Amino acid sequence: MYLNNASFTFLSTSLPVTLLMGLLSRYHNPSGPSIAIGTAILEDKQFSTSFLSRCREQLVQGYRLTTQALTTAGIEYRKGTNAGMFVYIDLSPYLDPASKDDPRGEFGLAQHLVENGIFLHPGEEHNEVVGWFRLVFAALDRETLVEGLRRLVDF
Repeated sequence: MYLNNASFTFLSTSLPVTLLMGLLSRYHNPSGPSIAIGTAILEDKQFSTSFLSRCREQLVQGYRLTTQALTTAGIEYRKGTNAGMFVYIDLSPYLDPASKDDPRGEFGLAQHLVENGIFLHPGEEHNEVVGWFRLVFAALDRETLVEGLRRLVDF
């Protein structure tokens, strides 16, 4: 099913979901003041340039910190990327051998990680290889990222 609204386009194979999105969409448009503020911010070239530069630098620092910690700990990750807010890490060595090829086995490991103060999203939604998890580094301040990496490495 296809729903085209002035604010967005939505595509789903589920008629009930498409109908629900159509009903809810009118309540989620940004307000006029929000649009005006966003436009003013984006039109401020000096601010935009400075902001994007800071974001790029924070992404680079987060990536370097993350990949250095993973390398030191001997945890494999997908190399060769040049942009992004996360890295894929291979935690397949930590899966229960009985569920090594079963994507559901990732959930047991994910639960065990959560119980130890680490939240990593299992790869069942975004990776075809069992045991690869997505480690997001961009949404965290440096102190939180360092603590999370410490917990993962010590796990």
